[in-house]
Amino acid sequence: MKKVYYRGFSTRSYEETGKGFGISDVKCIQEDLMNELFTIRGERMMMPTYGTRIPLLTFEPNDTETQDVLREDVTAVIGHDPRVELMALDIIVALDKHALICSAKVRYIEVNSR
Repeated sequence: MKKVYYRGFSTRSYEETGKGFGISDVKCIQEDLMNELFTIRGERMMMPTYGTRIPLLTFEPNDTETQDVLREDVTAVIGHDPRVELMALDIIVALDKHALICSAKVRYIEVNSR
């Protein structure tokens, strides 16, 4: 039997599978990271520092300043989550699609705190 280290809740999990709201381990961490990355800083009640500036980058110029904001915010979100360690972060400029693609390689850390 597989040991579960992290447990969470996701409505997206229910929408995709229809089998329940519970998620665990890597899926839980992915959901938590994505939720913070796509929440505007200051948007969450009683947590003014939660979130990033990433959702506000839409239609911003594709320059080094925008890339730096993306890099800083992704690094900060991953850096303050003790369940993962950032191994590599690449930002790819897709000029033909007018987009920045951020690829982060993280290491999952199993911690049994019981």
